[in-house]
Amino acid sequence: MLKYIFILFFTVTLARPFNSSVPESNAEKPFIPFYDRNYVWVDSLMKNMTLDEKIGQLFMVAAYSNKDAAHENQIEQLIKKYNIGGLIFMQGGPVRQVRLTNDYQSISKIPLLIAMDAEWGPAMRLDSVIAFQRQLTWGAIQNDSIIYNTGKIIANQLKRLGVQVSFSPVIDINNNINNPVIGDRSFGEDKFNVALKAIAYMNGLQENGIIACGKHFPGHGDVSSDSHLTLPVINHNKARLDTMELYPFKVLINEGLGSIMLAHLFVPALDDTPNQATSLSKKVGTDLLRDSLNFRGLVFSDALNMKGVTMFYKPGELEVKAFLAGNDFLLFSEDVPTAFNEIKKAVTEGTISMQRLDESVTRILKAKAFSGLDKYKPVMVQNLWSDLNNEEATLMKRTITEKSITLANAGDSLIPFKKLDTLQFASLSIGDGNKKTIQEYLSKYSKFDHFVINKDAATKNFDLTYDKLKNYDVVIVSIHDMMRSASKDFGITENTINFINKLSQKTKVVVTVFGSPYALDKFQAAQYVIAAYDEDKYTQQAVAMALFGAIPFAGKLPVSSGIFKVNDGMSTGYLQRLKYTIPEDAGIGSAYLIRIDSIAKACIKKNAAPGCQVLIAKDGKIIWDKAYGYFTYDENTKVTTETIYDIASMTKISATTPALMKLYDDSLFFLDKNAGNYLPDVKGTAIENIKMADLLTHQAGLVAWVPFYKKTLTENGALDPLYYNQNKIKGFTTEVAKGVYMRDDYKDTVWNIIKTTPLKEKKYVYSDFTMFISRHIVEQLTNQKLDEYVKNNFYISLGMQTTCYNPITKFPKDRIAPTENDNYFRYQLVQGYVHDMGAAMMGGVEGHAGLFSNAEDLAILYQMYLNGGSYG
Repeated sequence: MLKYIFILFFTVTLARPFNSSVPESNAEKPFIPFYDRNYVWVDSLMKNMTLDEKIGQLFMVAAYSNKDAAHENQIEQLIKKYNIGGLIFMQGGPVRQVRLTNDYQSISKIPLLIAMDAEWGPAMRLDSVIAFQRQLTWGAIQNDSIIYNTGKIIANQLKRLGVQVSFSPVIDINNNINNPVIGDRSFGEDKFNVALKAIAYMNGLQENGIIACGKHFPGHGDVSSDSHLTLPVINHNKARLDTMELYPFKVLINEGLGSIMLAHLFVPALDDTPNQATSLSKKVGTDLLRDSLNFRGLVFSDALNMKGVTMFYKPGELEVKAFLAGNDFLLFSEDVPTAFNEIKKAVTEGTISMQRLDESVTRILKAKAFSGLDKYKPVMVQNLWSDLNNEEATLMKRTITEKSITLANAGDSLIPFKKLDTLQFASLSIGDGNKKTIQEYLSKYSKFDHFVINKDAATKNFDLTYDKLKNYDVVIVSIHDMMRSASKDFGITENTINFINKLSQKTKVVVTVFGSPYALDKFQAAQYVIAAYDEDKYTQQAVAMALFGAIPFAGKLPVSSGIFKVNDGMSTGYLQRLKYTIPEDAGIGSAYLIRIDSIAKACIKKNAAPGCQVLIAKDGKIIWDKAYGYFTYDENTKVTTETIYDIASMTKISATTPALMKLYDDSLFFLDKNAGNYLPDVKGTAIENIKMADLLTHQAGLVAWVPFYKKTLTENGALDPLYYNQNKIKGFTTEVAKGVYMRDDYKDTVWNIIKTTPLKEKKYVYSDFTMFISRHIVEQLTNQKLDEYVKNNFYISLGMQTTCYNPITKFPKDRIAPTENDNYFRYQLVQGYVHDMGAAMMGGVEGHAGLFSNAEDLAILYQMYLNGGSYG
């Protein structure tokens, strides 16, 4: 039995407001989380630190939690010998990283400032942690409070790991499709959108105790080479740089950005010294950033092991130049001992002043104090995984997906799909040749024929697929297994493009790009194009839901691609169809519902049932949909969510009742009329004067039920050959079970028994006769059999694909769960035939029983009831 939870649920969310206009002017002393505060701890350290200890604080070294003991020993030696100021943790795992953090902190005289590249959360570097989407996906979202809340969650994850600095947000404006290093790490090409998203992300981090780092100053978006491999060049003039590349940095500085990372770029308009990166330029790091833009926070160099700087300067020389340029922290130095000695030499020789050194060390120590390192405590390992991968993070990832997917182009109002009974659907996944999640979820909303093809398939294979698809009304084509690089056409083949262009000329094609939105220009011929940004399971699920109006399309393109322009995106409505989600989306904790698993398994173990489906829907959201056990106790066939069950008396509210409700709406059926007004053959019988209101409230005086089948058995309980035959022959075509055919005229006998059974006292008695009579009324008024009427008026248009009478004639037997090992009537395992004896004797179609369905289909029908009769 399905149990639905329907609770009126209100949520009031308080979120930080974000202005549509972005402030750009610089205050005299912009707020920095730690800069304007006075810390006794910092003052005390500065008074007592030696020169060596101060120089050591400038180094932030790369640490890995997936390397061997030799690497760990090397880090320990740098901490002990050089008193380094911090670590940037790279690849590894959360538990290993926390344990190493605790070990390293325990041997450090001054607590280490721990940083990570966590642009889309710690999962950018760590396994076993939920991975949020890249910033370009965030750029499509229209509600910036989602970005803020994501930043808050990431901040909590980082704090849980013992991290104090996140090298994010990336605030480069990605206005070059050929950029090999920024790309989808950016919020996009609209400078205002980039700035607003960056403010939201920054505030989410910093208001929750993590120092944000805007990168890569003065703007790494418009390059065509990778600074990891060479020194990229930006040839724009100062006016262009000031209004475009520098714009987000100026805005975030004014909003209180805690730190900035200097990029390895050659920008002649700012410093034309040959081969000198902006990260090594005093004109950029001090004159522009500190003096002109009035930035007072921490400055990190980009990694000093990158070719953009190492190809021109040797270790030691490089770090001195980086420090003189204005960097506080020297990140990823390749040779700390050499760099340490060269900086010390520069200080003693006066090249670096003590004042300059003290300014940087003070900023570093203030950042540590702000982060709580002045009262350092080890990080707890217990419950680490569950704390990092909590329900809040899981729900936020789903929210980002739902709010970002973008309907970039739609030739008409076809999407979301409405009149399902008028459309013949097919889907095609182009990727690795395997069926995809989107296809599974498309089938939950309507009947689909699914096809797959490998993206590298030959032209002849695409031509064969074209022939299979050309006659469908709508074809959903999903593009999978894409690459991130424009230089490789994002992994999209010429055959794929030609095929879609050809098919688009023949029928309606909806193309979904599960990857970079820069690839949209390859599908300009398609009538409908969707940017999905990612390819994980939930993104595919969300696209299917949006196509059918279970959620709206709400995203806007963060970048331009061909005819598709930045900020394009069509918003669609909500059609009240059921959404698939997690319990938290409906205000229920997953931990609470997990008990359903143990209840279902206990039920099976106690032989109460060999298997079952359990579905919970709340507020229009399916929050639990699982199958348990097997068809029978011999455990040969597993129950799935697609298994079809005999739903017995639920037939009454799933077939007969909606049929009568529609006839009532159509002014063909009235509650104050009698049965005789609708059924000519009941004149003069016991039921002629039964009022419909009394009939449907079970107070018409009808008996509860009659075991009709017993009159068709011999004295020893066998099937009487007078009424049954093993073969389908003339006069015996009513199949009540496999190989059991009842004489056709016995249906009339059953009806006559109902008509002539005397009525009892007019009080409440739950009676199956009610629905026998109702079925006759429906068929008399519509001139259709009940099963055909409800199929054509409800099930097809609602997208219900398993709900039917006599499923054995429509589905494979292995999709239908058996109901009973019948040892009193049909003497066989009843599978695919209705269990109820009376319904079986009426050919499997009756008002009180006979309907088969699954939990998902019934959820659709009952949600339609809750919607007041509307669904889709």
